[in-house]
Amino acid sequence: MKRFFVVIPKYDGGFSIHPMKKWLRQYPEYVPEGLDAAISTSHQLRNGLKKKAWIVRDLSDRVFLIEPHIDASLLDPILKKETGTEDNSEKQYVNNAKQSNVSCLAKYGFVEVGKWVLDQRLRFGIRFILSSLEDIRVIYAFVVADTVKYIGICDNFSTTLKNRMNRYQNMIGAGTNERIAKLIRKHLDEGQEVKIYAFKPDINLQYQSLTIDLIKGLENPLIQKEKPEWNIQG
Repeated sequence: MKRFFVVIPKYDGGFSIHPMKKWLRQYPEYVPEGLDAAISTSHQLRNGLKKKAWIVRDLSDRVFLIEPHIDASLLDPILKKETGTEDNSEKQYVNNAKQSNVSCLAKYGFVEVGKWVLDQRLRFGIRFILSSLEDIRVIYAFVVADTVKYIGICDNFSTTLKNRMNRYQNMIGAGTNERIAKLIRKHLDEGQEVKIYAFKPDINLQYQSLTIDLIKGLENPLIQKEKPEWNIQG
């Protein structure tokens, strides 16, 4: 009989392996709609996670479900070594690749403006606190353990930092907003602090009669340069 595991990213850039049903009971917000970690079969849970874009690695004696934003190709050699072992315990792996430290943000002009906290009164249980720039359109970053995890922008000219954080807090929209909100919640549940940094470019650029949107123009170069773990590269 095959055993089922989930592969989850860690705050240090590594990943951990957990028995699937046990982990889903601990984090019910990840359970696919219409299923129950306590009574649904492992195959039903696997199929449900697969529909939510989790990556499936079906090996000879076990099945790994990998969170969508993890580069599964990097894990394959390790997962194959797991095959045939009798150890069903949770395992931790460290990513030795260089990660972008929070100090890199300062050179671009980012400053710490807030943080995320747990709040069980809210539907998804997370709440943002901002101390500055809340009513400004900015480029923002989420930082865990002094490591830059995500870089994003207030996409529209009328979108403020407060507006943008509200989408994560209230799970407005699917896709990226939901994925990032779950990662924030996961790290807060693990006792990690999730800080918010922001940067407002103070230079106005024009090309002939056209105004250049520097916030949108800087987003991809920053992501390509710093390679935050939570940003999915197409």
